[in-house]
Amino acid sequence: MRKQTMQKITDRDGYILLWMILILLFLSVTAVAINRGTGMKTQMTASMRQSTQINFGEQAMIEHGLWDLTRDPGLRVPDPGEDVTFNGTAFKRRLTAATQTGYTDAVAIDIARPDADRHLRAYYRYYVLPPYAGYDSGVEPIHIARDATGDLYFADPQTHCVYKRNAISGEINVVAGTGASGDNGDGGPATAAQLNKPFGVALDTAKNIYIADKDNHRIRKVDAVTGLISTIAGTGDAGDDGDGGPATGARINKPRAVRVGPSGNIYIADTDNNKIRRVSTGIISTVAGIGSAGDDGDGGPAISAKLNRPNDVFVQTTGDFYIADTDNNRIRFVDAGTGMITAYAGTGDKGDNGDGGPATAAELGEPGAVSVDAIGNVFIADTGNSKIRRVEKSSGIITTIAGTGTAGSDGDNGPAVNAVLNKPAGLCHGASGVIYIADSKNGSLRKFEAGATITTIYNSKGLGLNKPGQLALDTDNNLYIADTDNHTIPKIDAFGSKAIIAGAGGAGFSGDGGPATDAKLNRPEGLILDTLNNIYFADRDNHCIRKVEASTGIISTIAGEGTKSGDTGLGGPATAARLNKPTALAMDDAGHLYIADTDNHRICVVNLGTGIISLVAGTGEGGFDGDGGPATDAKLNKPRGLFVDADNNILIADTDNHRIRMVDAGTGAISTIIGNGSKGSAGDGGMAAAAQVNKPRGILVDGPGNIYVSDTDNHKVRFVSHQDNRIRTLAGIGDAGYDGDNQPAVDAKLNKPSSIVMPATRGGRRIFISDKDNNRIRVLVLKNEKVLY
Repeated sequence: MRKQTMQKITDRDGYILLWMILILLFLSVTAVAINRGTGMKTQMTASMRQSTQINFGEQAMIEHGLWDLTRDPGLRVPDPGEDVTFNGTAFKRRLTAATQTGYTDAVAIDIARPDADRHLRAYYRYYVLPPYAGYDSGVEPIHIARDATGDLYFADPQTHCVYKRNAISGEINVVAGTGASGDNGDGGPATAAQLNKPFGVALDTAKNIYIADKDNHRIRKVDAVTGLISTIAGTGDAGDDGDGGPATGARINKPRAVRVGPSGNIYIADTDNNKIRRVSTGIISTVAGIGSAGDDGDGGPAISAKLNRPNDVFVQTTGDFYIADTDNNRIRFVDAGTGMITAYAGTGDKGDNGDGGPATAAELGEPGAVSVDAIGNVFIADTGNSKIRRVEKSSGIITTIAGTGTAGSDGDNGPAVNAVLNKPAGLCHGASGVIYIADSKNGSLRKFEAGATITTIYNSKGLGLNKPGQLALDTDNNLYIADTDNHTIPKIDAFGSKAIIAGAGGAGFSGDGGPATDAKLNRPEGLILDTLNNIYFADRDNHCIRKVEASTGIISTIAGEGTKSGDTGLGGPATAARLNKPTALAMDDAGHLYIADTDNHRICVVNLGTGIISLVAGTGEGGFDGDGGPATDAKLNKPRGLFVDADNNILIADTDNHRIRMVDAGTGAISTIIGNGSKGSAGDGGMAAAAQVNKPRGILVDGPGNIYVSDTDNHKVRFVSHQDNRIRTLAGIGDAGYDGDNQPAVDAKLNKPSSIVMPATRGGRRIFISDKDNNRIRVLVLKNEKVLY
């Protein structure tokens, strides 16, 4: 029995042992499997990490290649490529012409690991952006005021700001408002305060600014010394009360105008209350209008008359005032001595007639502003008729002095009466009979003298160019344009806002020693800036070179006698020399200004230190010869383009010889580097000197030495690589016209491109073209065509 029991115990222990062995075996196998799986996952993770790193490295090297390409658009790295490293990983990089794409202009950036078959390849081409037409800021100036120094101020309800235009520089700056509508900021800086649809602006003799903050139902003041803003009339609530008490405790209703009268009294067009109110020593009162809309009361007390949404009031030094009684289609007059009101212009019916007759028998169309000159003539912004009209003090006769009566935008540099305006809502007077207009729906400020030409001095809605010539960039990459047939030099800032830097509009020669914005130019074409941002331009039809001092905005003539053409004076003072239709300028680092003296068939240079002018190239006789000899013995034929490269070689667009020629800085010898002298467009892909060009004008050489040419009469921009000296087309299909926005540059149509400019650093990222006969500035940028593995 015991033996059997022992046998059972032994058998049981054996089973337990067997099970333990099996369990240990299972655990061992499982552990091996787990370890193997973990190892595989680790390997997979490492592999994925390596793959991601390689992919990221490839992308980074593509970006690096693009960076290098914008620095040097002529860069090519053919087989076997170059070694580049990213985070310790070695790659091969090539930059080649991507002929396999079927595009003649594409560049391929090819990245590969030396030990791998896979390549990452990206294709890039230059595309044409939509025209650089200026940023539409949405500004629509309403009322306008001028201070004693000539600076202009205007209110804009669209952006809820008041702006100032500097008379010297043409710069536009905000003086009140943040750009957002609201009602706050009193006691702080005006530029940090919120306005709500400001309409009116005025200044006192101390240059304090008064604002009709229409939808805030307030009149606000900006202190000239501190720049702080405060409310001087209105509570902020719409209403009609408070006469006889403090103006800050009174309610007004959507005031559209404010003026400063004698003794500093403030006059308010309290528009939706149908009144004119006055603030004197802080106390408010009504001086015209009973508060209900209507059209009666002439011949009686102004405070008993009915007005209908007056938009403006103008106060004379006598205290007499004129009212733009807008919805009554009249101008009314209030005598300060008697307090009596009378109709001054307009029948009360809306219309557009009566010129040449009594103003009281004429029809007006919702006049928005009124102003009076120093001798008492009354000027009316006849807003609904898109005109400016004048009533002669002596005769009472009304005439139109600006605008055709048709709304639109046209007529700059022509007679003001032939210009097209669009609902002008403000006007003021300047020195010497100049009239400034807020051409509201055109988003512009315009100026003219009665019987003279009109010009735009600020435009928020675009550039409005007319045959733009040479382009230049300043140290902040603001763009300057020789706007030839507008007779101005505008500046376009980084936001696309335009300001006139020189030229009052209209052809002429005047203004030396004064603000460049008041000067008359005559078809400026050439343009260059020095390192201090002083502006030099070739005032072509005035046969002179003029300078605008960056710090003062003062203009002067530095070469040529002005209006007198000729070819004398070399070797003496530049201001005593005579030029003949100079069209292009260039400058070297030593302060030498080079002039393409076009109709004298020569290149001259002015030493800006001494003021002496001398000859660089050309005999003065039109023709072609002299290659290989001294440039001063060579013949040129109407040169219209210039550039000085980093080595001080002088490149000349010898326009009517259909060549680009170069004067060697070391030897003074001249040679042809682009063009064979035969007019045409052949030669792309071949050597530049064997190609044909057609009346080239603009020249640019970038830092690496690539040459860009405005092949003007071929309607192209062409490019010569510093690596192989072969010529290619960069932009333009070769037919005159305008199209191709957002398309490859080689497929676009240009029309006589005349100038090229690019930023000094990585200039290939943005190339500006003066597309002259399209009256546009076009911009080229590199875009990715496609990416392939």
